[in-house]
Amino acid sequence: MLFRSHVHTDLIAGLPYEDYESFKKGFNILYSIKSDMLQLGFLKVLKGSRLKYMLDNGYLYDKNPPYEIVKTPYITSDELDKLRKVEFVVDKFLNTNNFKRTINYFVENDAFDFFYELNRYLCGNSLFDRYKAIYDFLTTKNDKYLVKSLLILDYISSN
Repeated sequence: MLFRSHVHTDLIAGLPYEDYESFKKGFNILYSIKSDMLQLGFLKVLKGSRLKYMLDNGYLYDKNPPYEIVKTPYITSDELDKLRKVEFVVDKFLNTNNFKRTINYFVENDAFDFFYELNRYLCGNSLFDRYKAIYDFLTTKNDKYLVKSLLILDYISSN
């Protein structure tokens, strides 16, 4: 009997000494292993923690729960906002498994940029809105019949 383990990978943005490019590189490496779930999170600076005292110089974080990092000496608030957009799209498209075949077919080298660009096409939060967004995004550079066929296959296999 063959058993398969569910693999869940996590990346945390805002860690000390990590910049935007190193985060992107880490994202692309984790994406390449094709885990079942790729979760992006943001550093939380908890009151009274040792990390809070280490980060007082140049690190900004929300003073209200969940005390999420806002800016570091290595990553700007604008870059963190870009990471939040990628996190949203990864959660809605990749982690739902509704688009697994389609995404795996079209992502070549830079998965991070793929998800960031896909974010621009997303208007709404329904499953229909997500199918429309990925269709519109992929048909700007690919054959619409191929995209439609892969999306139909994904729809049939996941719904």
